[in-house]
Amino acid sequence: MAIAIIREVPSMTTSPAPEPLLLSPKSTAKALGLGLTKTWELIGKGELRARKIGRLTMVERASIAAFLDRLPPARPEKVA
Repeated sequence: MAIAIIREVPSMTTSPAPEPLLLSPKSTAKALGLGLTKTWELIGKGELRARKIGRLTMVERASIAAFLDRLPPARPEKVA
């Protein structure tokens, strides 16, 4: 009678890369489903917080979530 020995092989997959803390205005526009002009308008109004790194403008990921939280619902919720 043969006994099979099974060895656990370490997984070759690596943990997923962390989400970037900053996004370009173009990536922000794509994530929000907005046009680039509207995204720049929101940055200019302070609705989206942006940081400068040299000449590069980057939008804080946290400000995108905060912006979405401030938006009113598409429909008023029904009160029971």
